[in-house]
This record gives sequence, structure tokens and C-alpha cells, in this order.
Amino acid sequence: MLILAPSYKRAGGLLTHHVLPSTIYCVHSFEAEEYRAQGVEVIEMPDEIRGNIARVRNWLVDWAAEQGETEILLLDDDIVRFGCFYRTTGADALVGDAAEEKVEHCFRVAEEWGVALWGVNCVSDKGGYKEYTPFNCKGYCTASFHGLRLNSLGAIRYDERLPLKEDYDICLQVLNRDRKLLRFNFLHLLKNDHGNQGGCAMYRNLDKERQQMDLLIRKWGDSIVRVDKTSKELLDINPVMRAPIGGV
Repeated sequence: MLILAPSYKRAGGLLTHHVLPSTIYCVHSFEAEEYRAQGVEVIEMPDEIRGNIARVRNWLVDWAAEQGETEILLLDDDIVRFGCFYRTTGADALVGDAAEEKVEHCFRVAEEWGVALWGVNCVSDKGGYKEYTPFNCKGYCTASFHGLRLNSLGAIRYDERLPLKEDYDICLQVLNRDRKLLRFNFLHLLKNDHGNQGGCAMYRNLDKERQQMDLLIRKWGDSIVRVDKTSKELLDINPVMRAPIGGV
């Protein structure tokens, strides 16, 4: 199992390795030494693939496969919390060995269930957790925490035309082919992503979000992907995804 966190121009703000110590930061060659100076483990990626996180993720999937790896966890670099909702006593945060053991357990469950992609709840407020639905097999899994079983993933890759919506798209690709993925609703993450510089913030703006939303809808159809119109004043940049598959 490899734990990989792509990062771009954020050497001074790395957080994920404090939660999952085996995290390896995946950075472009031009800034690799700046990251190494932070005392973290680094994998160098070619400079020419920068500027598109979907392309970066695909490079990492292919690189890992070439190394003979079969399971990788792709993470954001700003995760500050990984925890469980089901605990009734003590702290629900998982850190260090406990966190990595839980990740390994998730990979084993994913293997038993025969899924190529798994993820966790991106809502860290327990008020949003439905205790009678600890798992989800057709919902959205944020790319901030993607467990990939490479042998099962096969030829599926992140769509490089959708670098701001690549996680929605790959979930739909997997669901379209396999009719299932796995989201551990009882596990959650929290990120410190407000005001971040670097990363996708380098090319994200409202116009590009609109363009990416339109492209995602054109690709999958407005019965599967639609804009959340709950707010009449603001564009919700997170689409509503409803896979036409039975079950949870």
C-alpha cells in the first residue's frame, strides 16, 4: 500500500503526514528540494505534467503500476483529521499507526467487496452522518481521499479534460462499468483548505468551474449530473450526482 499526496507550491504548508506518517509527497522536479527541506519523503514527477491535477493523478497511477504496486491511496496535502463517527467513547480521531491500520482495513474490505475505488465521508460534522447507512456503494467519493485497487481499476483513468471535476467523473466511470464503488460513511476527513495557495487554486476560478460543470453534465447527462439550485444567489460548484443504480 502506497500513500501518495500530490502537492504543488505548498512546501511550507504540508499537513497530511502528521495524520498518516507514511505519506509520500509527489511533487514536480523544479521544487523537489524545497519539499525535501521540510523533512518529508518525496517522489519527483516531471515538470511538464503540472497544471492539471487529473494528469498528475494519472501519472501517479501509471507510475505505481510500473513499480508493481497494486493498492494506492491518493490524498490531498492538507488533511488535518481522519476519524470515525461510530465510536461512543474517547476521541474519534485516528492518527499515526491507528490511522494507517484503518486504511489497510479499508483496502481489505474493498478487496472483499470487489470494488476498484473506495473513499470516505467528506462531511466531518456527525450531524450529517446517517448511522443506519455506514456504507454507500453508488455515491460520490472526494479525490481528497481515493483508495485505488489498480488491478481492478484496469484502464479507467481520471479524465484530463475535467481537472476540477475529475473525482466526480472517475466515480461515474467506475459505477458505469462495475455498478459499485465503496464509500465508508462512518469514516470522515477534515481539511485545512481555506485560503490555500498553490495546488488547484492556481487555475481554479468561477468561470472555469462553470465550464467544467457544463462539460461534466454534457458527458454524463443532466439526469445523472446536475447543478444544485438550492441557492438562488450562488453557483454551487459541487454538482449533484445521482447514479441510476439500485441500492444504497
